[in-house]
Amino acid sequence: MDKMHDAALVRPADHFLPSGLVMPDSAAWNPLQSGVANEREPVAAVRGVESHDDTNPFMHRHARKANAGQQTSRARQTDIARPERHVASASPMADSVAFTALAWQIRSWLMLSVTQPGEPMSAASIAPLWVALEAHTHRLEDEGLDNLTSAEVVSRFTDIHAPRPTALRDRGHGGLAYLHANRLDMGCRHAFIAAQKPVACNDPGSAAGFWGAMQEHGVALIIDLTNDNDNAHEAHYGPTPHARSLTLEPVSVRLARQEHFDHGSVEALHIATSGVSGMHVVRRLKFDAWQDHGVISPTRLGMLAYRAETLCEPDATIAIHCRAGVGRTGTLTCFMAADDLISRTLHASPRLRVDTLVRITIECVLQGRRDRGPCFVQTSEQLRLVVNALLMRYAASLE
Repeated sequence: MDKMHDAALVRPADHFLPSGLVMPDSAAWNPLQSGVANEREPVAAVRGVESHDDTNPFMHRHARKANAGQQTSRARQTDIARPERHVASASPMADSVAFTALAWQIRSWLMLSVTQPGEPMSAASIAPLWVALEAHTHRLEDEGLDNLTSAEVVSRFTDIHAPRPTALRDRGHGGLAYLHANRLDMGCRHAFIAAQKPVACNDPGSAAGFWGAMQEHGVALIIDLTNDNDNAHEAHYGPTPHARSLTLEPVSVRLARQEHFDHGSVEALHIATSGVSGMHVVRRLKFDAWQDHGVISPTRLGMLAYRAETLCEPDATIAIHCRAGVGRTGTLTCFMAADDLISRTLHASPRLRVDTLVRITIECVLQGRRDRGPCFVQTSEQLRLVVNALLMRYAASLE
């Protein structure tokens, strides 16, 4: 197994670290090592089974560059329209009457469920919020979501649909096919793409189109959340250390560097497309310790997001996928988006209300469900994970 020790690839720059936090040497640095035990959460978690919680507060905060609020045209080049948004509102739904009612439900629920700011949410306490979220999602479905048909997109699951307005096209097949991938307008600095795991072939809507889209949309980082069970019976959609070059006409992908750590790896990949000038470089962060329909610890979720932030620019486009592209993918996306939006809120006020934190989280989930489909953040335990990770992240600022 080829292991390259490239500090720029695998170790965050010192300016990303908060004052007083020193990272160990690259060879010994395993940022996702903590919280390994008892992290697999079965599907039964949806029915209220308690999951493991690591309640130790985060020992870091994301350092932000001075120009972090600026958007780059490179990261925003897409055929999908991105409506004008105000920073103060994480979602267009925040101004709707229905969402205002949901916001009051959140506040009432918090008054009954939370005794101390920053106290972790239990499975029982998150259940009413999940019910309200699902009810609001059904209203979105009643509005008539325009989903791609089975003739237009390759779907791994018949009940996981890709909304047409935000879907990415497969340019390698004349633009007639779509990818099971959607552009998410989360209102934060990053542009996110949520996708199902690409099918390893060059058929319309499969891996060839996926790699072409990574180049077309200027994706800087791919986060792969699939595990060994997800990948047991099919080929990898990209190059490997044993086959460092992959050609899926009209796209070729080359593995330039790779570094392994506990439960994952980081790769540097070079993408070239016939008829397209230049080569595109993208990093790929693989994390394989997250079970389908399950959760990881809040600490590990925070460290995974932190690792992702250190591998790309603050306003970069990030593509995230698991197997279906909604559960684990939605959980990580919502945490990263809500984290950014909450940090902006703290620039205006040094204190943060718990109901504000939860409201921003719910806005992110609902916007993800508009853009990616109603299964975005798939279980109540995944929602609970996002909320608890954010409560832990901002414990010192809560009132």
